[in-house]
Amino acid sequence: MIDFLQSASIEPSALVVEGDAGIGKTELWLAALDLAGEHGFRVLSAHPAAAESVMAYAALADMLSVIQPDAWPDLPSPQQLALDRALLRVSAAGPTTDQRAVAAGFLSVVDHLASITPVILAIDDLQWLDSSSMQVVAFAARRLSGPIGVLGTLRTERRSRGPASWLSMPPLDGLKRIKLGPLSLGALHAVVSERLGRAFSRPTMVQIHAVSDGNPFYALELARAVDEHSAPAEMPLSATLSVWVGARVGGLDPQVKETLLATACAAMPTVC
Repeated sequence: MIDFLQSASIEPSALVVEGDAGIGKTELWLAALDLAGEHGFRVLSAHPAAAESVMAYAALADMLSVIQPDAWPDLPSPQQLALDRALLRVSAAGPTTDQRAVAAGFLSVVDHLASITPVILAIDDLQWLDSSSMQVVAFAARRLSGPIGVLGTLRTERRSRGPASWLSMPPLDGLKRIKLGPLSLGALHAVVSERLGRAFSRPTMVQIHAVSDGNPFYALELARAVDEHSAPAEMPLSATLSVWVGARVGGLDPQVKETLLATACAAMPTVC
């Protein structure tokens, strides 16, 4: 991560962190944002969700929300109007918003910020990025200049929406990818012990590591279900996580279960 930030402090650079759900991509992403802030970067971030992937310019609005409009450079009026309409700052009445004008305006804003201090464009869960924001970021990324970094995470399960092949940078080697794999037994024990505030015996951790396949999110769920007073041989760890998920859901209030069921059945859930 230090290498990425050093590169981004000089020229356009991009890093995509790939891996399964729960493997630690977001934790690494958040740590990188803190590190970028400590190194003087201006961070424009977005954390899209599945329900927002159909909302036009949702991620773009998140990235620009920390910037006051009067801090933007003097944009050409078509770009200014397009950005204002995309960010719902003016009425959307009239002709359809010109997506190229939105993209050009975003590029102008980022270039202006980078002329003052290095910039990081950070997007967690690229697979949920709405198509409008994706096209704007893709347009800008190919034309970036100066100290600007693009940092993203991507879920690489089979049901995800692709390997973010739309992202490319001006230098041929400007985009790098790293894939996070399972944690070792020792690393997993350290994570579980720190998060839950108690130690686990080696036999217990061996079982948790085997069932979770080294995935820290799943390991924490399993560890929470372990009776700290049980002997390792008596520990009721299942061969799969489905039993523990069922147990967690089964312990919820009936009204909460109904809400979860309705949400799971909705093809396009919304946030009220």
